[in-house]
Amino acid sequence: MKKKKVVLFGAALAAIAGLSCFSSALKNELVSQNMAERWESDETRYSQVSVFMQPGSELSGANDALKLREYIDTKLKSESYTPVNEGAKVWIDAYSSCMSTANASVYDVESGKTDFCSSDINIIGTGGEFFDFHPLELISGNYIYSDELKNSRAVLDEEAAWIIFNSSDIVGMKFTVGGKEFEVAGVVKAEDSKAVKVAYPKSPVVYIHYDALEEAGLDTSLLCYESVIPNPVSNYAKNIFLEYYGIDTMNVQDDIQSAEEKISSVIVDNTNRYKASELFNNLKSFGKNQVVSKPIAFPYWENSARVNEAWLTAVFFIILLLAAYILITVIIFTAKLYLNRKWHLKDYIEKLTDKYTYKKKISDYIDVETNVNSEREKKYE
Repeated sequence: MKKKKVVLFGAALAAIAGLSCFSSALKNELVSQNMAERWESDETRYSQVSVFMQPGSELSGANDALKLREYIDTKLKSESYTPVNEGAKVWIDAYSSCMSTANASVYDVESGKTDFCSSDINIIGTGGEFFDFHPLELISGNYIYSDELKNSRAVLDEEAAWIIFNSSDIVGMKFTVGGKEFEVAGVVKAEDSKAVKVAYPKSPVVYIHYDALEEAGLDTSLLCYESVIPNPVSNYAKNIFLEYYGIDTMNVQDDIQSAEEKISSVIVDNTNRYKASELFNNLKSFGKNQVVSKPIAFPYWENSARVNEAWLTAVFFIILLLAAYILITVIIFTAKLYLNRKWHLKDYIEKLTDKYTYKKKISDYIDVETNVNSEREKKYE
């Protein structure tokens, strides 16, 4: 192999190694996609599955989220999934609302007046273990939790904190949205990721309890339901959701992908979305896989994941090309070695044949001589 080809071969190997490291970093970049890995604590395999709904579709509010939770819980119990330790959970879920835009104001005690802060605050209602799925970096304070006695606490992102209070050290301070007063529980910072920066809302974000949306006069439509469910065999967790929507996953004649397109929601297996098999499927349907015909406004964390998915598909394609180049180079090099060989298979076979034939002739000759001598000895006896 010529020096130039050796350099190109080495460069291709190095490029594959570098791109593989880059892919691994992208896969682990978004914590919102790795909840299953964080949840696993024993030998049970888990998978994270998300459902994104149209407003007013099959799932449209917190009560419907609870119905879905009940269905999953019943399904798992029927399959004998029970917690190992008393009080532990076999699975976990969270849900969130469509994003609403609202006015925010603060009551000034000294002046006795209400100061209007902004009319462009994005409000997201959260339920279940939302901040377990989205452990945003805390700048101050704490998260809000579904089992709190009051629903009047809120978590603000850094921009919202500065717009409303001109500070990020504001835990315990109060503000009003839609006539309902909220107390600041904590201030968070968005994930430090290029994909998140692309998809994150341009306006500040405030997270409140889901059941406080109606009191504040905001949209209560359910947008996202997230879960981490045992996944002992491939697609077990996702199939629970498909069955909830009436898709017969046990019928091998049923085209599940086509059936999935007919339901109004989008079901995503977050845990497996970045696997090589899924990226290969993305290549086969390149362009189509990024088109969503259903009128769903994905939350920023799903849009961020889709940005990374596009990047990973492109990187996977480049790795395939480089791997093909390496394979072809090895085949050509091996073929040239064979064609320029100094030995030939035919000569080797003939040599073995002659050697075997010679041994056989000698063996036959010895046997014949032995038999003749034996006959002579018998004759003289």
